[in-house]
Amino acid sequence: MRFNEVYLTDVRVPVDHQIGELNQGWRLATAMLMYERVAIGTGQTGGVQHARTDKLIRAAKKRARLDSPVLRQELMKLYSAEVCQSLMGMRTRAEAQAGKTPGPGGSLGKLAGASIAATYRDLSLSIIGPGAVADEDNGRWSLEALTTFASGIAGGTNEIQRNIIGERVLGLPREPSVDKDLPFSELRVSTQRS
Repeated sequence: MRFNEVYLTDVRVPVDHQIGELNQGWRLATAMLMYERVAIGTGQTGGVQHARTDKLIRAAKKRARLDSPVLRQELMKLYSAEVCQSLMGMRTRAEAQAGKTPGPGGSLGKLAGASIAATYRDLSLSIIGPGAVADEDNGRWSLEALTTFASGIAGGTNEIQRNIIGERVLGLPREPSVDKDLPFSELRVSTQRS
């Protein structure tokens, strides 16, 4: 998975290429992100999945590490999280197949997936040990560990998912937004130069 930023300056789009109503781009982008979060959070396969846990159990067996009660407990936590995410994904996919438009619940699966990826990364590096970064298995473990960071960014960061869940699922009040009515070009953010 690769990430990038694209900056467009003075772009003009013909009117016949416009999607939706004028000045409603953010609404469309938000709707697209809801579909993306559902896709990320539900996985690509149906049924109950726990492939990451299974893979780590095989690696721990190979290295005679399963005698550790702490490791077994952590593997069980990962297994439980994967099963819960699978069940949530099955429900979300069933809703989509029934024609229901994705809502903020997609953020639950997406956030769960990012948490699972981080746990998997930590456990895999712990089980494999120095070999995980010393090119064991042709660098597969180190590459997997590095790519897990993308889970907390793709489709919206974990912090954004928590805000969505808090506001739209739990009904908590929105955080104060002092820049709500400012155009993007006037926002003071780290990516803009003064």
